[in-house]
Amino acid sequence: MQRWIHTFPDTFFEELDKLYGNEKTVSHKRPQYYGKFINKYVYDPIENVYVKSELNKLNIDKRGNRRGRFHQWLSENGRNILIHQIGRVQGLMEMCQDIARFKNLAEKQKKVSVAPYLFNEMNQIIE
Repeated sequence: MQRWIHTFPDTFFEELDKLYGNEKTVSHKRPQYYGKFINKYVYDPIENVYVKSELNKLNIDKRGNRRGRFHQWLSENGRNILIHQIGRVQGLMEMCQDIARFKNLAEKQKKVSVAPYLFNEMNQIIE
């Protein structure tokens, strides 16, 4: 697991606030459904949920607790792909005035298919 790096820009959450009609939120007091939104529209489209399922395996311990943020488990290439996907979603969010419109447009977007080198252990040479 990598150390935490600011990955989701504040403007991403400002757009979420706008879509849901919320007052401006702060990182430690955001609604739980923002996390569900991020899983569905940012992580799930990458390799048709494969990446998300691998992140769950790495990140959730035996007791069901999360050990870190999903992006902390990605390799540099995986992180770059994630940042690209965040930008795609944020661009779509900026075009919409409410969550219903966003969901309608998001259904029409293509899934993201990427190179297999998302996780550090996939980049290791096996002898």
